[in-house]
Amino acid sequence: MSMSSDISVRRLENPTDKQIDDIVQLLLRAYSDDVLLKCMSGDDHALAGAYFRAMLADSAFQGHIYVAQSHKGPPSEGINAVCLFFEPGKAIFSTEEQRAQPNGWNDYWTKLPLDVQTWWNEFKQTLGEYTISQGLQNLAKDSYWISLMGTDPAYQTLGLGSALLRTVQAKASKEGANIGLSTQTTANCAWYERLGMKVIASVKTPAKLYAEDISLYILTGA
Repeated sequence: MSMSSDISVRRLENPTDKQIDDIVQLLLRAYSDDVLLKCMSGDDHALAGAYFRAMLADSAFQGHIYVAQSHKGPPSEGINAVCLFFEPGKAIFSTEEQRAQPNGWNDYWTKLPLDVQTWWNEFKQTLGEYTISQGLQNLAKDSYWISLMGTDPAYQTLGLGSALLRTVQAKASKEGANIGLSTQTTANCAWYERLGMKVIASVKTPAKLYAEDISLYILTGA
């Protein structure tokens, strides 16, 4: 655990059902207006929650779940922000064993209506073709890859996201490795760049009925 006077960061190695439930609700609040999540879930609240559960299941199995708590702001039960990431050599949902975890990707996929599955297939094809064309197809497995970051809206601007990112940066630095992630907005890019990240590529992906398209920005940093 790392701690300052205002923020503590810790790893959840064996999260309880309640902690998973709390993190899912936090992420649903944090991503309530996110166009990409609408596409991934067909704008269905329950399916969005199932997607977050799948990410958490795999992160608990093969990756890392780190959470941050603010000692300022409204009273809380201890989880105000979360970061999911994978060490080099691993990637989210990359093996059948990972996808088959309880409440994991396979469970989520079977709940999706056909049109959302179709969108997912188009999305993965677009992203896959682009990363190959740019020589980035192994970036996630070669880096400390951040699959998800989210801060409860009631606790934003308190430095929680920065504390989580610096935790990943410190772990990567010890091994001489890079970190990587993708995000959707130029405002997010600017925030990450202030913390030492750099945009190295961007791609537009289909957005169903929720927008004309989605811009994904890929960032790396030491």
